[in-house]
Amino acid sequence: MGRKIVSAFAITLLLLSVAICVQGASDGEGSGSAVGTPSNPQMLLSDLDHYRVLHEDGQMTAYFGINKSSFVNPSMAIMSWVCSDIDDFKGADHGAGVKYIEPVSGHSSCSYDTGVSASVSKVSESNDGGLYALTLTALSNADYGSYYYKFKLLVTEKIVSKEKTQAFYYGVYLRVVDRAYVNVEGQDVTSADSPMVIKPDAEYHIAAYDGAGNCLRGDYAYYAEGLPDGFNLKVNGVLEGKASADADLTGMATLYAVSKNDATEVHFGKFYYSVYYVDPFEYCVNGAGWIDASVDGYVAVSNSDVMKIEIREQSPSVQGSYTVTLAMSGETEMYEFDDGVIWLNVPDDPDMPSFKDYTGVIQLHIVRAIDYVPDFESTLHVMLVGPVVHSGLNPVVLSS
Repeated sequence: MGRKIVSAFAITLLLLSVAICVQGASDGEGSGSAVGTPSNPQMLLSDLDHYRVLHEDGQMTAYFGINKSSFVNPSMAIMSWVCSDIDDFKGADHGAGVKYIEPVSGHSSCSYDTGVSASVSKVSESNDGGLYALTLTALSNADYGSYYYKFKLLVTEKIVSKEKTQAFYYGVYLRVVDRAYVNVEGQDVTSADSPMVIKPDAEYHIAAYDGAGNCLRGDYAYYAEGLPDGFNLKVNGVLEGKASADADLTGMATLYAVSKNDATEVHFGKFYYSVYYVDPFEYCVNGAGWIDASVDGYVAVSNSDVMKIEIREQSPSVQGSYTVTLAMSGETEMYEFDDGVIWLNVPDDPDMPSFKDYTGVIQLHIVRAIDYVPDFESTLHVMLVGPVVHSGLNPVVLSS
């Protein structure tokens, strides 16, 4: 498989909670205007219905705190918990499934390592603004899965003999995922020294792979930047098209895989390509002059004449096979060229189409295939002209 290529990115969210101290309350915790409750904390970075994705070795940061100007002389402490079950997360008693994060340095910061590190630290040493930075880091040995973090910010205000403590609850719901890379199924497209050859009108499948090489194609939507002109990557991962005449024949594109469950989970990979491109062929009708297949052709023939179409290649190295498709009488038939020549409207040939009963314009679609893969199509417009019949009248000009 290809190299793992992942972009590490940080997501930052600022959430400031303004608290008003309730004067005259008794000692202990009170509700006041504090943020959140133990069972319904104020969520950071996400909500309880939508997790945020954290890649292995990835990191994200959020901020929370109080407006210290709303207090006289507050003291602050932080308590933290982590669990993997939402019911435990919402519970106020912090049961068996909840791990208490041991605080350090007088609750000014805390850390916990279960493959994921969560740390809370002062934004500034003096922390005059009452703002804390929460940093979540998935380490290389991270256990993949969902984590719920709860942070309890205790703010105590003491004025003379009156003391009041308010609790501010914050939560984070995140999912740790393996680093993934994006590649073309069955190909290694990550080396500039051995780019993948893209053939015209062939279909390729793009997919995301986890670190173990498991294909995760159906879980993601796909996008690309830098593909050669004429090629398109559908959101289902199908890459197809045909290079335009001015397309870059070699280059590098970027492939993106975005999780269908969470748009913040984005993986990408480099795609080195080489376009399989050959010059268009030429053809002529009844020896009337060669027509470049890159443009539509127009000819007029009698509906009683045999039509001979000849093919020749502009590039002598090209060895292709050719067919012509004709729609008549509501039916579409395809006929093969023999050594670059096909004969149409041949009298008494039941295997070939007859135009003798038709007048007007018909279209012939001439297709070249190389190694059984169609790579070029040209449209020939044919005006079928019926016979000129003498009316038998003898016009006479009379003079007065």
